[in-house]
Amino acid sequence: MKNIVAGLAGLILGQTAHAAVFAHYSFDSGFTDSSGNGRDGTLVDVGTTGNSAITSTAGDYAFGGGAMSFSSDRDYVDIPMATFSSGTPYTIAFWARKAAGDSGQSADFDMVIGDRSNSNFFIALNDVTGTGMRWRSSSSAAERQADFGVAKDYEWHHYAIVASGTTISLYYDGAFFGSDSGNQTGFQFNTIGEAYLGTSDFDFHGEIDEVWVFDEALGGTELSNLRDFNSTVPEPAAAVLSAIGVISLLRRRRGSN
Repeated sequence: MKNIVAGLAGLILGQTAHAAVFAHYSFDSGFTDSSGNGRDGTLVDVGTTGNSAITSTAGDYAFGGGAMSFSSDRDYVDIPMATFSSGTPYTIAFWARKAAGDSGQSADFDMVIGDRSNSNFFIALNDVTGTGMRWRSSSSAAERQADFGVAKDYEWHHYAIVASGTTISLYYDGAFFGSDSGNQTGFQFNTIGEAYLGTSDFDFHGEIDEVWVFDEALGGTELSNLRDFNSTVPEPAAAVLSAIGVISLLRRRRGSN
């Protein structure tokens, strides 16, 4: 039995392979890319200096020790431009909590990630108006845009947009929410917390945490793990303890027979 336990522990602890991480911004204490791919970010203060920053206040972050807190004056994190061509698989996942009280354009969209140089290529949450969440590629044509009717509240939620073939899917709080097929799925981004033309006021107001970008289409189990453990695989220690518990139960049952 000890050999079985050891074997299971070794097997589980050996499961270190993660999905192909393109970039990861934990926002625990800064704007670096912890994936090792060198896609580090820089905070750009557009309005009042210092009112957007990493927050380490308990409850204001989802994992780790901090999150990026954005004011409502179009501050953003500038990151290197990245492009996924249409048909190329990718996953963009993040935690977000909107702040209440926006009006005007800010009440329409809170831009999470996208391209600040044009009116396309963004993932955004609706604040007051609209359908809840929008993904847009290179235009607003039906085959380049998908809307999802998620809740418009001011609580923490985990979101994951998955591109696979011609389908854009949304996973919401770790579970499949819906999909939109027949799309040209190309996407590009160079900012977090802002997108769309700089002359518009569609900035994010609130907190964003644990932005993950993968150059593959993650499945439901991986995305559930990402929500629960901030990793695409379960925490090894928890898995080992679970396996040992099952084996102990089997031993007790065998001894009672």
